[in-house]
Amino acid sequence: MLKGPVRFVGPAHKLAACPQDGLPEVVLAGRSNAGKSSLVNSLAGSQKLARVSRTPGKTRQLLYFRVRDDWYLTDLPGYGYTAQLAVRESFSELVDSYFQADRPIRLVLLLLDIRHEPSQDDLGLMTFLHHHGLPYALVLTKADKLASQARRRRREDFARSYPEAEIFVISNTKREGIKELADWLEAELRTD
Repeated sequence: MLKGPVRFVGPAHKLAACPQDGLPEVVLAGRSNAGKSSLVNSLAGSQKLARVSRTPGKTRQLLYFRVRDDWYLTDLPGYGYTAQLAVRESFSELVDSYFQADRPIRLVLLLLDIRHEPSQDDLGLMTFLHHHGLPYALVLTKADKLASQARRRRREDFARSYPEAEIFVISNTKREGIKELADWLEAELRTD
């Protein structure tokens, strides 16, 4: 769990609605069913801070969560499940403009289901982040769905394929790996 309170600040359906206070942002990115909202809840130690939907693709704007008064967790709309082309394009425009704006992004957490290979969208985002010099870590979610030996193998596979990235294996359901990720985030965002 993160140290100190985490509170929901609000949504931003366009770039102008994003916080303008200059605090650093840790961005949560990934497919619609990757577990971004569940991770916010796990890091905050609350099961009700971020709404978790059983239907992927419900988040349609940027969601801001303030950690103490030091930094934000910024939950991006997920990609991959929206059937309507117009809605999918508006998500893409919002996310593209977010990354191209001069936002104080400190780090991107790219959430990937540990059971599957990264999608073309995941690979495209990694390429974009690398090209623009944005630091990122891979958060392999849904670890409880695999036996411990299979988890270890998958982590090793990801480490070989993406040696430049920090890699965390988590289960929001069983709270595995959450403390390690929270401690790492606190160290990365230390303001003293």
